Amino acid sequence: MSEILEDYKKRKLDWKIKFNSEPPLSYVRRHVDLLKEILFCVEIPWPLLRLWNNLQENTSGQNINYVDLLNSTVTDACFIVKSDRIEELLCMQSAAVTVAYKHTTGRKRGLLKDKVYKLSIKRGEIESIEQIKSEISKRKDELEVYKKKCSDLEEEIK
Repeated sequence: MSEILEDYKKRKLDWKIKFNSEPPLSYVRRHVDLLKEILFCVEIPWPLLRLWNNLQENTSGQNINYVDLLNSTVTDACFIVKSDRIEELLCMQSAAVTVAYKHTTGRKRGLLKDKVYKLSIKRGEIESIEQIKSEISKRKDELEVYKKKCSDLEEEIK
């Protein structure tokens, strides 16, 4: 899995993800209370979603998810997105984008390049890099304790 993500990070992509503080109008229409939960909106170009779908289909033996691809694309961020809801939304939207590309030709296909998908990120769906680093250091400390206990048990058995 990491090999594909490393290759993906090295690519020079023509499409850039944009961040926006305004939520999409669909949330405004549904409920004003939802606006308080939305931290920011990520604008993902359709060609990038199509690329992600192709990566998913072509790497059937390896476990790559859309959240990993999103986090790999956003390289200079101080957060990491983690959510099953986002995974499902990106999966459905990338499939819809691929179908739209298959059914269009000519000038209409050129218009699809300008479209973007606005993904709303809610509170609790992101983790800061500092939180993740502290969790990793805690896990390393726990691992060292378990290794020491294991070596003590091995000495007792001998």
